[in-house]
Amino acid sequence: NFSDLYLADGAVINLGDDQDVTLTHVPDVGVTLSHNATGDDLPLVFKLKSEEDAITADETIARIDFEAGDSDGTDAVLPAASIAAVAEATFGSGDNSTKLTFGLGESVTSVGRTCFTMDHDGDFHLNRDSRSIKFGDSGTQIALTHIDNTGLSTNGDFTVGDDLLLNSDSAVFSMGAGADVTITHDGSTGATLASAGDFIID
Repeated sequence: NFSDLYLADGAVINLGDDQDVTLTHVPDVGVTLSHNATGDDLPLVFKLKSEEDAITADETIARIDFEAGDSDGTDAVLPAASIAAVAEATFGSGDNSTKLTFGLGESVTSVGRTCFTMDHDGDFHLNRDSRSIKFGDSGTQIALTHIDNTGLSTNGDFTVGDDLLLNSDSAVFSMGAGADVTITHDGSTGATLASAGDFIID
């Protein structure tokens, strides 16, 4: 019936008959969970386990929340980041498909505010409109940006591999900052090359 447990700086909690797993206090930093066995292929496993038997689609299985101190109150006390395992379908004997969701706070709690998702197929989703994937350091970033209900744009030259495929009939390939040169697929027989100025064939 003890309510509190106090351990000294650097205290160690040993687990197992062989004391092979330890939880060690790191003064002024936090704790370290260690697997001290020296054999091959003995990873340290930290498991978050729900004993709920009926897992349905879109239900959170387990979640890790990150919070700051509560001295400032209001938004500052809300979870600032969250990582959750969420069921993609109702679990059964042949299905435990799950996605990982990552939530980040912005004057609201991070819980339920999904910014990006990795689904069970390995697909990566940006879950908010007008978001970008950025490449390079802060001085030379190239951004691939979502345009609402339209597609994607880039702030640099767009380079692809061996082939470029525009899947839609009547697709338009535009060139130039003002899209002044276009190649337009006519949907059935060919394509039209158009320019706001002269064509130069060299």
